[in-house]
Amino acid sequence: MNPLERIDEYARNITPHDVEKLMENCLIKSAMGGGAGLALGFGIGVFFSSTQYDIPAGYENSTTWTKVKEGFKATGRQGWSSAKNFGTISVVFSGTECVIEKYRGKTDLWNGVYAGCATGAVFGVRDFIAGPKAALAGCAGFAAFSATIEYLLFRH
Repeated sequence: MNPLERIDEYARNITPHDVEKLMENCLIKSAMGGGAGLALGFGIGVFFSSTQYDIPAGYENSTTWTKVKEGFKATGRQGWSSAKNFGTISVVFSGTECVIEKYRGKTDLWNGVYAGCATGAVFGVRDFIAGPKAALAGCAGFAAFSATIEYLLFRH
């Protein structure tokens, strides 16, 4: 039996329980969160890029097509920049929330609050210059945001 036939046979024997068990893995949850963060961040970056109308220096007297091409490139750069930020935050938050949920053994509002605090603290001091005040502010801000979202969306 060649490798492709083995993969095909394995794929045919996957049960819903196997998929459910895979989805409980914190690395998978973190990766899925990062993918969703990338997509959302790119969309937000493209949207906000479209609200900025500035012609880069040296393009004032260019043809319309050159300006359009440069505009699309700038939109893509802004989208990718936002995508990286959202993706990174999503990976850290979803991974942290999953680990906390497994440690506590229950799913409730507090998992998101604790994960938000940890994520905010990490990003508050990510440059190692800001210090404990930035970590505390990041913790409080992310925790409050997470609590609000958890309460409004899931009504625990």
